[in-house]
Order: sequence, then C-alpha cells, then structure tokens
Amino acid sequence: MLNSLLDIHNKQIGILDADLISKTGFQQTFPNLALMKISSYLKRNNNNVKLLLSYSEAEMGMFDNKDYIFISKVFDFSDEPPSHILKSERVISGGTGFFREKEAQLPYDIEHIMPDYTLYQNWVASNYTSEKHSSFKEFLEYSVGFLTRGCFRKCPFCVNKRYDRVEKASPLEEFYDSSKPYICLLDDNFLAYSNWREELQKLIDTNKPFIFKQGLDMRLITNEKAELLAKTKQVKRFIFAFDNLADSELIEKKLQIWRKYHKGEIRFYVLAGFYDKAESDVISIFKRLEILCRYPVIAPYLMTHKDAKKSEDYGIYINLKTWINSTQFFYKMSFREWCHWAEDRQDRCVTSSTMRYLINFEKKYPEIAKQWFDIRFINK
Repeated sequence: MLNSLLDIHNKQIGILDADLISKTGFQQTFPNLALMKISSYLKRNNNNVKLLLSYSEAEMGMFDNKDYIFISKVFDFSDEPPSHILKSERVISGGTGFFREKEAQLPYDIEHIMPDYTLYQNWVASNYTSEKHSSFKEFLEYSVGFLTRGCFRKCPFCVNKRYDRVEKASPLEEFYDSSKPYICLLDDNFLAYSNWREELQKLIDTNKPFIFKQGLDMRLITNEKAELLAKTKQVKRFIFAFDNLADSELIEKKLQIWRKYHKGEIRFYVLAGFYDKAESDVISIFKRLEILCRYPVIAPYLMTHKDAKKSEDYGIYINLKTWINSTQFFYKMSFREWCHWAEDRQDRCVTSSTMRYLINFEKKYPEIAKQWFDIRFINK
C-alpha cells in the first residue's frame, strides 16, 4: 500500500498524526518522522499537503476535496482512529502503533529524503506560548533522524525484535538541517553498530548538541566509548536503561567504567509491569533503585509497560511512578513518606487513592513494605 505513495502527483493530501490528537492523556511532544518524510516526498511531487488536527477534519476531507489521507500512530496506547475512517479507500494508515514489529517499511525514495520540518508549523503557531516553549522545542529546534536502525537483543517488550543486528540507516546529512540548533537521534542501539566511532565523530564535527532520545545501552559501554561520549555536546543528560534485575552485575561493572569519564547526571529508565507479577516486580524495582543509587547523580525513571494495567495491584505502579519520576521527591522522601505527603498536600483522607493503593499492597505483602517502603535513597 505504501508503494502507492510513489505515484501520487497533483493531489489534495491530508496528514493526521494520531498520537498528536489522542485523548488518552498522552501529551505528544515529538514530531512523527515518517509523516514528515511522506510530506516532503508528496510536496516534491506537486501535491498539496495539509496537517489535519482532528478526526472530524479527516471525515470532512474524505467527503470533501482530499484525494488521500495518511494516518500514522507510533504508540499503541494512543486512541484508535474511528474504524470507518480506517476502512476508507482514501485512507492509508501505518506506524508501530497499529502494527508493532510487523509495520511495513517506507519505500526507499521516501525513507531517504529530508524530512519536512514545516509540517507542524501551523499547529505549533496556533498552540505556542513562551511559557510552553519546552513542549515545542523538538518540533522547532531539532534535526531528527536515524543514523542506525535495529538491535540484536530481541527484548520481548520491544517492537524491534525483527532485527538481528544494528545496521546503517542513513547518512547524517540526509536529515541534518544546519539552521536548527540541536540534533535528535532515534537509533535503537547505536553503540552496537560496528562503525559507531565514525558516526559519533560526524556528530561531534557538527558542533551541535545532540541527544540519543531512545537511550544508549549501558551494557555495551567500554573505556573507549565512555571517554569519547564524555567529550560530546549533549542537549540533555545521557539516557540508559536497567530493564532486568538479572543484568545487575553487568550494569554495575559498566557504571564503574562510565563514572571514570563522566561525572554529570544521567537518567536510567527502569522497566516495570512486564516480567513479573506485582509482588516480585516491586521487589525488583526497589533492588534496581538501590543499585543505581550507589552511583552519583543518577535520575531513575520508571517506565511502566502497558501490561501493568492488567495487574490487580496497578495502583502501586501509579504511586511508584509518580514518586520515582519526580527527582525532587525521590531523593528527599521514602516511598511511604511521599504517599503521606501526596495525601496531605491535596487534603485527601487516608482512604483516598494514593493511600489506598499503599495500604492495600502492604496488607497483601507486609514483608515487602517493611523492607523497602521506608528507605530514603540518597543522591550522592
């Protein structure tokens, strides 16, 4: 279906970013790269392209003057578009939010084109305020793309299981706009690429701050990698992940190497709600936090898998996520102290949701609460 894009000329085109207009509570703060590439290619072929900002606008386009409507969804937890829209012959849909790892690849000529960085400009203009500037930075100030694609790890929770290795995706100049102050890389596992040195040096040579938005693999850190990465300009702190307690020994070994060269704050994603039932999962979360907090200036960030919502103890994940992901609370209060603080701040009674989640979990698993809920982690 996507190959039909190559033959579209002189048409009226609507493009809809399903994550952008989702009502699930998800706040989209990042442009859809595939849609920007599709827009760029279609404009090159003299098509009139417009970003649609609602499904009602898409419906009007279907019965009005839009020859085609392209809908993309990156996240599977974003709202599903209305079925009658997806079934229309004028609508072409795609993205991992629809198909996960079975998502079709863009045709070569579209994949390897400069993204249309103007696609979102009218939406930004109508919503922008100086107070909200940080929410629009990645639409306005970043060159966005993949230097590499793929990963060899085949993690069961990841959409990239179809890959066996990391491969070259595109040259930097394919998506690099020198007028933009920053670069954002979406690579899945950059440090597993055989020519990572050359690619990293090209980034350094731009003299622009950059970020690996998907994070880097701490388990692949060596002295050489840590030393060179420490010399780069970063937009924000480096991001890593500690998904499985079974990796504890390796993560600690690599953290010791990293800290020889890099003393600044780093963020660690901590996966929750996927591998285990809440009982063992909560223990794993606290053990991983304990390990990370042995090393200075680490900001843990709990990433709850969508399967966590299936747990009868889902409330404890809600509490833990809010506590851990707010560094000012995590390093000042124990988990129990934070739960009480959250209740007092909002004048809630002891039986409202925050305390109810705590109390219910503690009744079921008193030994876990006794061992972990009163610990204060220290930001060294």
